[in-house]
Amino acid sequence: MKGFVSVLIVLAAVGAHAQSPVPCLKLSKVAIANHGLRQQEDTIARLTFKARNCTVASLRDSTTATFESSPGLDIALSDVGFKDLDETPTNTGIQKAREVSLSFKLSASADLAVGEHTLHGLLTYQAIDSAGNPAPDTLAIGLSFKVAPHKPYKKMATPDTRPHQDSAFVHGLKTAGMIVVGIPLFIVLGVMCLFGNCWEC
Repeated sequence: MKGFVSVLIVLAAVGAHAQSPVPCLKLSKVAIANHGLRQQEDTIARLTFKARNCTVASLRDSTTATFESSPGLDIALSDVGFKDLDETPTNTGIQKAREVSLSFKLSASADLAVGEHTLHGLLTYQAIDSAGNPAPDTLAIGLSFKVAPHKPYKKMATPDTRPHQDSAFVHGLKTAGMIVVGIPLFIVLGVMCLFGNCWEC
């Protein structure tokens, strides 16, 4: 099934190229948060497209991107935006734009291989034709990014502010030590008192 989706993307890209040698949009910028993606983490990728002497219809529902399947990677479209708007109305009243931006959430599992990746996909949108009407157009795109190993969570050590308390075993040893040292001392003092050498308070 995954291979079938990849074949469909390639065939659609080839068909789009045959129908429209120069798509209206071209990819002008790719921005990935944190400059990449870590295993078992998420990041946001933002793609910006600019029009080539043409305009596109500001239709969010008709502007989508389909990517080939990649084991260990999940891609979800999170936002579609239109900029550089043209105030000239179309025949259908749809607002025209010269810039399109797409934001994607990339989620990596532990199975996603570490290293450089290039994800191929197909952007589908509505271009304004010469008669001023929206017409389907497509653009083959590639998203390159780097995957880094998962960074284990390290719990920060916090100083113990509670007063130090000896265990019962240590406390018992201290008591036994005091008894062992105290008994001979009391014996010596008792002998000295027998010979009249007791200290007077």
